[in-house]
Amino acid sequence: MTFISPQYLLDANMAEREAAHLLGAFFCGTVWIGVRYLGAIELGLLTRVFVKGPLRQIIHLHSRLDELERSLSNARDLEHCWDAIQVNCRELGFSGGRLSVQGRVFEAAAPAGLMEPWQLRIPIGGDQYLNLYRDPGAEDCPAVIGRLAGILRDGLRARFGESRSSLTASAR
Repeated sequence: MTFISPQYLLDANMAEREAAHLLGAFFCGTVWIGVRYLGAIELGLLTRVFVKGPLRQIIHLHSRLDELERSLSNARDLEHCWDAIQVNCRELGFSGGRLSVQGRVFEAAAPAGLMEPWQLRIPIGGDQYLNLYRDPGAEDCPAVIGRLAGILRDGLRARFGESRSSLTASAR
C-alpha cells in the first residue's frame, strides 16, 4: 500500500490553483486586448463566428462525419451499415437515399414535397452504388460533402466492394 503524504496533496492542489489562476489571467488579458483593439463591432462579429456561426457548424459537421466513419467500421452487417448511413446523412442534410449492394436494395425516399433534389452517387464496385438525395435549397459545404463521399466510398468498398463480392461469389 502506497502512502501519500498530506503535504504532497496540499502541494498538488496549490499547483492546480496556481495554474487555474494563470489561465484565468490569460483569458481576461485576451478579452481586454480584444475589447481594446477590436472594438464592439468586430468583437461581436468574432463572437458570432466562434459561438453561433459557421465555425461551430463546421465543427458539428466534421464530428458527424467522424461518427459516420466509426459507425461504418463497427457495423455488424449490411443492415447496420444502412442504418448508420441514414442517421448520419440525415444529420448532414441529405433527405433520402438508395443503397444497392450484394443484390439487395435499401431505400429511404426523399420527402414528397422536395422539388428536384440533386443526387450524390457513390460507386462501390461493379453495379453496386449509393445514391444520396439533397434539397437544392439546402446550404452546402463542399469540403464536408467531399469528405462524406470519400468516407462512404472507402467504407463501403472495403466491406462490399467488387473484389470482396467476387471473393464471396467464388467461395460459394
